[in-house]
Parts: sequence; C-alpha cells; structure tokens
Amino acid sequence: SFLQEIHYSLYTAEDMVLLRTHRKALKKIKRAESALNKKYAWDKKLEDAPRRLLELNEMVNQYTKLFCMDLEFCEDTCVITEVGVSLFNPQSKKLEVYHFVVLEYYNRRNGKHVPDHKDDFQYGDSQVLPLELVEVAVKTLLEGADYLVGHAFGNDKAFLAQCGYFENTKVLDTQKYAPYALKKNQQMSLTNVVRDTLNEEPE
Repeated sequence: SFLQEIHYSLYTAEDMVLLRTHRKALKKIKRAESALNKKYAWDKKLEDAPRRLLELNEMVNQYTKLFCMDLEFCEDTCVITEVGVSLFNPQSKKLEVYHFVVLEYYNRRNGKHVPDHKDDFQYGDSQVLPLELVEVAVKTLLEGADYLVGHAFGNDKAFLAQCGYFENTKVLDTQKYAPYALKKNQQMSLTNVVRDTLNEEPE
C-alpha cells in the first residue's frame, strides 16, 4: 500500500519494472507461506488423529443411542423435500431406518445439479407426510438419543431447532472426523465418505 501511494512519475521505466518484479515476488512468498501453514496444520491433524479417534470410540459404544439424520433440499427453492433418519437402539441392537417425504413439496424434483433419489429408499416404504408431521416424527425418534450424528450439521441443526428439539444433545459431525479417519487433507462430501468407508454407492 505504501508503494501505491508514491507518484509513479518519480520513477524511471527500469524502476517500474523492478517494482512489478518485487510485487510478484511478494505474492509468491505469501502463497508459499500459506501453503506451508496449511501443510503444518494438516501434519498436526494427522499427528492428533489417533487420539481423536480413540476419544470418539470411547464416546460411542454398544450402549450409545445414536440418531443420524440427513436432509434433502430442493435445488431451486431450498425447501426441505426429504428427511432421512437412521436410529441405532442399543437395547434392540438394531438399526432403524426411516425416509420421510414432505407432502407439500412431493412434486419438487432435483436432477439438474443434485441427483434425484426420492424413489430409491432401500429399507422399506417411504412415508409421505405433511412437514408438520415430519417434524413431530423426527422429534419423537430423537428422544433419548445420546448423540446426533450428521454431516455438515448446520442445516440439520436449524431443522431440529424448528422441530423444537436440540438444546442439550451432543453432536458428532462426520465431516469433522472424516479427515482423521480417512487421512485425507480435504473437506469431504457425504457421498465421498460413504464411498471411501463402505465401498458402496450412496443412494
């Protein structure tokens, strides 16, 4: 910024070439510093991974009730069209899976930017309900859960608050733990997490 304030007419053509070269060199130095900082942060994360995963395994065991949820939004209007829920109940040792389709937006379909899998539920019948009843169902299923499990949990958190339930339940965000488990220095989508952990397509 100091150089920009100096009147360029005071400089010769050779001086201007030197100034431009200097600025380019500074930009390269800043990029190199940024890359080093990112690498250092990633090295620290890898170093910390065994402890973080051990911590996670201690929190979650066969007696832990897990509530996992994923939302599907209409790509054009951002309204909620589907809610998927998986519930691990430690008493029955079973995984209960639910797929709720929001009645008000039943005819809204993705496919332009986001794949449309509304009809691909593989664990029974989808339940088509008004949004208000979907909220009631989700709140009922969530009761007694020790942890909420989600991926990039911000949108899910807002929906649960809308259902009137969230305050005291702990969250496990798979987006946060994926780099530790998979040792990949990137923010991973839920699709890629499923592919890399289960070797299955995530429909």
